[in-house]
Amino acid sequence: MNKCFSSLTLCLCMLLIYGSNADGDVLIDGDFELNGAQAGWLYGTAPNNANQDAVAPGIDAPIEGNETLRITGNFLGGSTTSFSEAYQEIAVDGTDFSVGDEISLQGLLAHQSSSALTGGNEAYFEIAFILGPFLSGTVQSAFLTSESRRDEYLFFETVTSTIPENVTAIRASVKYKQTGNSTGVAWAEHVKLINFTHAVPEPGSLSFLMIGLVALAGKRRKRTC
Repeated sequence: MNKCFSSLTLCLCMLLIYGSNADGDVLIDGDFELNGAQAGWLYGTAPNNANQDAVAPGIDAPIEGNETLRITGNFLGGSTTSFSEAYQEIAVDGTDFSVGDEISLQGLLAHQSSSALTGGNEAYFEIAFILGPFLSGTVQSAFLTSESRRDEYLFFETVTSTIPENVTAIRASVKYKQTGNSTGVAWAEHVKLINFTHAVPEPGSLSFLMIGLVALAGKRRKRTC
């Protein structure tokens, strides 16, 4: 019995040590710290757009590392509505994602007083399901708009969605909608694509369980002395 307890405690310790992805996040560089080929993000935008990794000055919140995503509109002129995005595509192949899994995209968005969103400009997170060569349905978070609080990161999350049948990939995007020549810059940070179906208990929960098991083991040894 004591050997069994020791083995179980060891397993829990290993989960605590190696469970950094306990929440099921699979995005590469969700904090936008990498550059070049290692960075997981692609950019769907006009050539003159300012999508890039950059420091976000003036936002009253700590960020991880030194960089965050800066995303703006395309400035196509007239009354045209255009979209910019930074995105990653993840295969639904039974490894990280399978049909029927429950997922959501979440993270932080902000705009600054010095470059606040104006007009109908919006920034948001979006999940799109890919069916063969086509996008098949999208799920969006709430929108960062000209009315949103400035100079601080705000948390946004899409509703939890189930991956439908025949979907081959998931497209996770940070998107910027520009209406006409409205101005503004949005910043994104701590972006995660969460698979709730594959998530395991967080390290904090596991640590409480381990402490309880160790206490029980100690109590049992006392009684046998």
